[in-house]
Amino acid sequence: MSNARTLARLFLTVSLSVAAAAPAALCSSGPSPRLACRLVYDPVNERLMMFGGMYEGSQAQVFGDTWIFDWGTESWRLLEVEPHPSPRMDYGIAYVSELEGFILFGGWNTGGWLADTWFYDCASQTWTELHPDVAPEARNSFGFCCDEANGVVVLYGGYTEALPDMGDTWLYDYSTNTWTEASPEVSPPALYGCEMVYDQPTGAVLMFGGHYYENDRDYFIRTVWEYDAAANTWTDRQTQSGPSERYWQNTAYNSQDGTVIIFGGRRLGSQYDDTWLYSPGSDSWARIDAAHRPQARFQSAFAYDPAHNAVLMFGGFTFQNRQVFGDTWILDLSRESPDWRLAGVAAQPEANAPQGIEGFPPEALLLGALAVLLLLTPRSSPRVCRRIDVYDP
Repeated sequence: MSNARTLARLFLTVSLSVAAAAPAALCSSGPSPRLACRLVYDPVNERLMMFGGMYEGSQAQVFGDTWIFDWGTESWRLLEVEPHPSPRMDYGIAYVSELEGFILFGGWNTGGWLADTWFYDCASQTWTELHPDVAPEARNSFGFCCDEANGVVVLYGGYTEALPDMGDTWLYDYSTNTWTEASPEVSPPALYGCEMVYDQPTGAVLMFGGHYYENDRDYFIRTVWEYDAAANTWTDRQTQSGPSERYWQNTAYNSQDGTVIIFGGRRLGSQYDDTWLYSPGSDSWARIDAAHRPQARFQSAFAYDPAHNAVLMFGGFTFQNRQVFGDTWILDLSRESPDWRLAGVAAQPEANAPQGIEGFPPEALLLGALAVLLLLTPRSSPRVCRRIDVYDP
């Protein structure tokens, strides 16, 4: 084999090894890299809280840990809570202001799909399983939010092992611990990967994005659907501008100005790194042309913190080298020109700098090149090579 081919193979081998190990290196303390976890703002304790998620490696690892973000140090700390829901990913969770706590439903873990309902009391920091007599079918990746005006939590869609995906609407009355299927006459397509928010000024439940199958084809949603629980009706707002069709986008509601923030997402063959604001009152979109931005990803933990007028994002997934992220990003909305930055990092990356060859983080390429240089460097004594083991958490 030629020296050139040997060097090329060494470069590729080292680069692949570092690329595969990159997620584990991102988070030496704090949450391990993961996707499909949920981040929520706890207004009682004025803090962001994250639960669960999954690491997609050679073997799926699903988490049941709870983390709190500390804005003072821009770092994470573990919150020990017992008992708690079983480990899970891609579940639904919504804050209920009347109860000063969160309702959680469903998700998935290595044992299968889940259909349990839990309540988290923010003041006592305790979980309680609720055991309603009837519940929606087990599922994950559904729309889920609290409709404060009507005193219910709204659930739409999702998927499980069987096809087709789900297109049902359920309402959870938290005053009676009762789930009821709404069965409206008109509904969105049977979706999964959709996100739902409650718009306080208008009292509207709004749903964004999603993926569905029809006639053996894949389709993706770009318009906004609105649900009226009192009338039990779904309405397609037919929004023409805004983000391209996608699903599993990261979505949060800005309770300060009533806008919806969306970052990233994917569709077949594409994944995104764009940031958008949606104004429900005017039914209009505006793109944020941030100087910095995270790498394209989807299914991150994503929430707005009104105390800091900022969005926090943790982790997520990209199909570039099938990388699971363990980084934390902050979108500062208090600036005249909102911008993303890495949490806890004094020196930020160059504005929208190239991120290496697709699927290879820059550090992987750098170490691959370094290995080649070391191989070419003359040495007076025999070189001893040591294999580097890559830890897959």
